[in-house]
Amino acid sequence: MNFGHEHPEHPETTDERSRTEETPGTGFQDPEAEPLASEKAAGADLSGVSPGTAGLRDGTAGEPVPRLREEGVEEPAEEGTGEPAEELAEEATEETAGGPAGAQGRPFAFGDLVVFVDSKQRRRLQRLRPGRVFQAPPGGAIRHDDVAGLPEGAVVHTTTGQPILCLRPTLEEYILAMPRRTQVIYPKDLGQILVRSNLGPGGRALEAGVGSGATSLALLRLLGPTGTLISYERRPEFAALARDNVRRFLGEDPPNWRIELRDVYEGIDERGLDAVVLDVPEPYRCVDAAAAAVRPGGVLLAWLPTTNQVQELVVALRRHPAWDLVDTTELLLRPWHVSQESVRPEHRMVAHTGFLITARRVTGPAARTGPGSRD
Repeated sequence: MNFGHEHPEHPETTDERSRTEETPGTGFQDPEAEPLASEKAAGADLSGVSPGTAGLRDGTAGEPVPRLREEGVEEPAEEGTGEPAEELAEEATEETAGGPAGAQGRPFAFGDLVVFVDSKQRRRLQRLRPGRVFQAPPGGAIRHDDVAGLPEGAVVHTTTGQPILCLRPTLEEYILAMPRRTQVIYPKDLGQILVRSNLGPGGRALEAGVGSGATSLALLRLLGPTGTLISYERRPEFAALARDNVRRFLGEDPPNWRIELRDVYEGIDERGLDAVVLDVPEPYRCVDAAAAAVRPGGVLLAWLPTTNQVQELVVALRRHPAWDLVDTTELLLRPWHVSQESVRPEHRMVAHTGFLITARRVTGPAARTGPGSRD
């Protein structure tokens, strides 16, 4: 039995933006999921979401970004079972309050999120419930009652004898599979954002464009309980979805996280921030406001999918006296197949997802030594 023989299918592909429909999730299932707070017809559940002080603006900011799929490549959510992915949308309750982030080291218990992994590395996520059954892609079933009480990393067998590995979801796995109505910033880019933001425990950061909460989760883990994260999101349904996703993974509403329903283009109230992270279509409109909000030496980061957006922002930053060391990067991720017989690149790779632009807050005349810095 070898759970590491094949590289797991990654939801991202070289052409990851060919699909245009909104996708609630990519590979995890929860058959008993309740409607998302962001989708309730009687209005979004915005408990814990501050209305902010600036008016909301109509427009395209925050609209669902197309997600790509290679032609003829099956969605990971449907692989093995033929069933569509169902939204993992349970509210955090007394039974589910122990999210994966705080459960490491203890046996599985009812209410925990569990990733079931078969020998082909197909992953399914469910929340353990008494009396429920997991239908495994290779065939057969596993009773949740038989998983509760086992240590993490245990292997159980389906009713047809197929081995299934049981783990708690990592942050990467959860982000790739959590319910979403917008394109998320993928883990390969999130890692760069965390490092280049220069944030750490106890830091203060603002993000604008919360989307489905992937960046929020990563920043909250980096800042720790002594740090502070303020999130601006102009669309109530996205703010509610992000809050739901964070709650499902952490098991609670973090007390050091504040979501405000507001448009970052209208300004930033906070001062002395260590970093501002922007995931909005026109970040060049935030250059002045970010300069007033970020402390000297702090960092501005923006994630953008297209080159024309990159050019607009970089030109605006280089013309502004408060920003210097403007840098633009793109990260391509290529997995490798390694076996006894051969070592070669995988046939698919995670190519373009977006560009990361960073700049440092300065107090004097900027050095302007970079290419095009005097445009």
